[in-house]
Parts: sequence; C-alpha cells; structure tokens
Amino acid sequence: MIEIPADVLLQQAQMRAFTDPLEGQWDFKYIVSLLVIQVTAILIIMLKRTLYLGELIQMLTEMVGELVRFFTTFGVIILLFLLIGRFLSEQLQEKIVSYWQMFLELFDAFNGKPYFSNFTVAG
Repeated sequence: MIEIPADVLLQQAQMRAFTDPLEGQWDFKYIVSLLVIQVTAILIIMLKRTLYLGELIQMLTEMVGELVRFFTTFGVIILLFLLIGRFLSEQLQEKIVSYWQMFLELFDAFNGKPYFSNFTVAG
C-alpha cells in the first residue's frame, strides 16, 4: 500500500473544498461569478466616468488637425513672402535689409502702400 504524505493530503483537501464545498462554505463557481460581476460593475462605472472623454479626445484631435492646416497654409504664404522678397531685393532694392524689414515692405506693398523711394528699376 502507498502512503501519501500529509501535505499532499492537505492540498487535496483544499482543492476538494473548492470543487465540493461543505455546507456553509461558498462554492468556487459562486466566488468566480461574484468576481465576474464585480469586474463588470467596475468596468461599467469606469465607462460612465469616461463617457465624455471620448468626445473631448475627438475634439482635441480635430483641433490639432485644424492647427496643422492653419500653419501649413499661412506658413507657405510667409515662406513665399520671404522667398519672393529675397529674389526681388537682389534686383530692385538699393540696400540690403533684414528679413523682417523685407517682410514689412512686401506686406505693405500687397496692401497698397508700397514705398517706391526704396526701389529702383533693374538695369
């Protein structure tokens, strides 16, 4: 006859208590069901708390996209101003000016207030 050690018998007794509980003890399936219900309730509460967070994330994403489009559009215009100004300053302007002064002169020229005294005809 094979003798089973006491610690193995204790482990088997504990496993049997999970599968076949005595009266007054909770069943393993009951405990798992309670855990599933608890986790589900916690998830529902968390989803209710973050109900409006999804809309805020979508709005923030749209705002970032609009900001990128804004800077792309007006960044191209500013770069064109600087590029045209540098090309024109080599041919038309009598003196070398900074990028800021060139931008101001081009801006004024596009708005109908050119300073003709600063320019000469290329020749």
